[in-house]
Amino acid sequence: MSLRGQLSRRCREWRSLRRKLQRGLNRVVKLIQINSQSLAVTWNALMQQQTGSVNMSERLEPKQVCRRSALAFIGYAAVFGFVASPAILSVSQAEAQTTTPPATATTPPADAPKSGTERRQERRSGRTERRQERRTGRTERRQQRRTGRDERRDARDGTTTEQKK
Repeated sequence: MSLRGQLSRRCREWRSLRRKLQRGLNRVVKLIQINSQSLAVTWNALMQQQTGSVNMSERLEPKQVCRRSALAFIGYAAVFGFVASPAILSVSQAEAQTTTPPATATTPPADAPKSGTERRQERRSGRTERRQERRTGRTERRQQRRTGRDERRDARDGTTTEQKK
């Protein structure tokens, strides 16, 4: 697909997403208007009960809520939920530990699950050992090739390595 085709497809996708988002925001704004209207009526009724005069014929006009304020409200709610949830979850009902831990360090049993650090350290040490074995094997094979080459050369020429030196 050409670059122009890809761009036009992306533009169509963004337009459809924008339309869906606008529809969703319009629904949220309507819900907020309905809720704010019922809250305003309830609030006024409560305030009038406190003063002692109740005027039920008074009609409240719903306040127009724009998308920006609706989005701000949703954003504040999301931030509050994000910030408040760790604070609520971190509160523990357990009391502080008063006894001191034993002085001797006990090793966990072999079948106990290991932490991520321990597993990583085992993998690292295993890789180091395998790498060292490969290097040692390479050195041994290289030395065997050299001695074999020298022996073949000596057999061909009829000389020994000691005579050359």
